[in-house]
Amino acid sequence: MNVRTPIISGLVGLLVGLTACSTPPASGPSGWSKATNGTATIKSASPSSKKAEAFARFAAGISRDLNAEPDEALEEFEKSAALDPSNETLTIELAQRYLQQRKPQRAATILAKNSTRPDTSAKIFSLLGRAHLFSGATNDAIVASQKSLQRDPLLMEGYQNLAEIYFRSGSLSNSLAIINQAAAQTNAGSTFLSGVADLYSDYLRVAPKDTNVVYPKIRSTLRRALELGPESPIVLARIADLSILINEEDQAAAIYEDLVESLDETPLLRDAIREKLANFYLRKGDKERARAQLLFIVRDNPTRYPQAYYTLGVMAYEAKEFAKAADHFKNVLLLNPNFEQAYYDLSGMLLGTQKPRDALTILDQARTRFPRGFSVDYLTSMAYSALKDYTNAVKFLTSAELLAKTGDKRRLTGGFYFQLGAALERIKDFAKAEEYMMKSLELEPDAAETLNYLGYMWAERGEKLDRAREMIEKALKVQPDSAAYLDSQAWVLFKMGKPQEALKPMLRAIELTEEPDATLYDHLGDIQFASGNRSAARKAWERSLEIEPSDDIRKKLKDLTGS
Repeated sequence: MNVRTPIISGLVGLLVGLTACSTPPASGPSGWSKATNGTATIKSASPSSKKAEAFARFAAGISRDLNAEPDEALEEFEKSAALDPSNETLTIELAQRYLQQRKPQRAATILAKNSTRPDTSAKIFSLLGRAHLFSGATNDAIVASQKSLQRDPLLMEGYQNLAEIYFRSGSLSNSLAIINQAAAQTNAGSTFLSGVADLYSDYLRVAPKDTNVVYPKIRSTLRRALELGPESPIVLARIADLSILINEEDQAAAIYEDLVESLDETPLLRDAIREKLANFYLRKGDKERARAQLLFIVRDNPTRYPQAYYTLGVMAYEAKEFAKAADHFKNVLLLNPNFEQAYYDLSGMLLGTQKPRDALTILDQARTRFPRGFSVDYLTSMAYSALKDYTNAVKFLTSAELLAKTGDKRRLTGGFYFQLGAALERIKDFAKAEEYMMKSLELEPDAAETLNYLGYMWAERGEKLDRAREMIEKALKVQPDSAAYLDSQAWVLFKMGKPQEALKPMLRAIELTEEPDATLYDHLGDIQFASGNRSAARKAWERSLEIEPSDDIRKKLKDLTGS
């Protein structure tokens, strides 16, 4: 691992401090010289000045680091720290680096050397406790962490170490006791107190049944922190997050709302808080305020947050703003082409705005990027149905059924089998259509649309007319003012040879239809003709032709008039 950036950024300031402690001769410190490859090498240590050699080792480490030799650089820095244990900053940097590299024993060795000094800081002991913890030396970790708290009772890392040690050992009572000890510190600041509340939340993850005991402790700790008037946005944001944990959502929202007004200099934190506010408003059912926060996010950072666009898309869909929803889902895919669900949601919106070919294009893109699944085949079938290509609709619905049977069978709903039955009816496979319609009704016996469709299908073919009438009337009990269902009722009565009874529901169906429908007037003409009212039949068929040309109706009129 190349450590050049963190070491250089963290330690360049030390070079000035070390130089002040021991100024080397103009030709360089005694005992080192520059090698031909540009790195500094040690010739001999000066027995009279360990600090001078420490400086030389440090400078050699800088040189090694600049020459992309990170392991050698660390060795030089380690030697420098050993020569000058008073340089805690270097020791801490090295220890943290070794802990990040998962080398806790090396970190422990460096820290142990420094910890023998009488003025060793609490930070050294807290890091030593962490190094021992990761090395599996639990008892040593406890001793070091306790020493860190003896030297500084307000050093959060010491409490964190001890709480984690007890978590790992299953000693929850000791964990809670050490957190309570932290909470009892009277001179604590808001940052420390938010850390205490964090420890309580960590405890709850291990002991979720203790909420009645711990929630009040978190609540009082957060109250103390807020009373101190914290100015740090990070501390305030954490207090708000923890407020949500203990169901103090209004308090959290108030903090978030104040923060977003003052975070122009830290846009990442501001956007994260806007997202939390949006989620809060959504939970409260305040979709307008949630949308406003999300729009702020995408306005300020239009290329960074695909999830914000996705949520906006879902909200637009729920508001039946399908064109807006489609635009939001398109933005999701521009920013994150691997956001699988967005392909399906976008294709659904395109179907909702009568753009089935565009939907097929999006679904083809999904098919090439992801393993074949139910959603892509089901939506493809819907697109083909919209294009009146029912052969392909049946093909993809059948494929979707097989995928669901081997995956999530819950997808095979009454609505799914209705779609498959309707597509089969359109390609005149009536036996299969009836089979799937019946399967749909087994799952959803009161589904009005299915009841009506199957009843009308039988009526149209003159089959099972009593059952057809029964199903259609059952559908009308669910939706008594459905023009489609009234038309079906009239049609089954007509097929049963009862045109006089059929006339009333037929006229009611036409009355309820907002846009004139050619089929309804065609049916009315047939019913009037069967009732012996030739003049009314002619008027109805003529009206049907005005709405939509039809050779069949022209033939009826020709037969009626004899011309």
